[in-house]
Amino acid sequence: MTDTVTSVPSAGITGRFASRVVGALRLSRHAYEDVATDGMSLPQGALVLIAAAVASGAGAIGLSTETLNGGPGTVFVSGMFSALFAWLLWTVSTMVAAGILDRGVPEKRIWGRMFRASLFAQAPVVFWVVGFVPVIDKYAILVILAWQVAAMTVAVRQAFGGMSYGWALAPAVIGYVPVALVNFFIIG
Repeated sequence: MTDTVTSVPSAGITGRFASRVVGALRLSRHAYEDVATDGMSLPQGALVLIAAAVASGAGAIGLSTETLNGGPGTVFVSGMFSALFAWLLWTVSTMVAAGILDRGVPEKRIWGRMFRASLFAQAPVVFWVVGFVPVIDKYAILVILAWQVAAMTVAVRQAFGGMSYGWALAPAVIGYVPVALVNFFIIG
């Protein structure tokens, strides 16, 4: 298994998008480097985030332990907006943590690279739809969360120009702390 992004030139934009998503899911550093450095990858990354938000909304219905106050539609929309907010909070918190660890405010170009790479780091979230499956739902979510942290680590590494994985893991995990606190104290 190689760690390269293979795009299919004859497939055009669709082939390149699919290649990037598969690369992001495989935690390919080449895929994250590709999206981090390509300013035109932002719309594709937004599609990944939207797909992740929809999957989060669907999974929230299955994971809901409440009597679905307001109905499944409310839980679905709530899950979607939670995913969007979590991505933004995690990305900004990770950038702040990376800036502190790197002893400086990241350059403007690094912010763009990080936003693009972090959008693709949400690719594992599309599997949150397993919230519908009893018995494995909560365990699968833990696996997906670990996958998501690994993806964010690769995104940080590539956004900052190939720092070590150990260095990149620290801001990815530190950046997730505010998201975990919001999930624990506000969402429940």
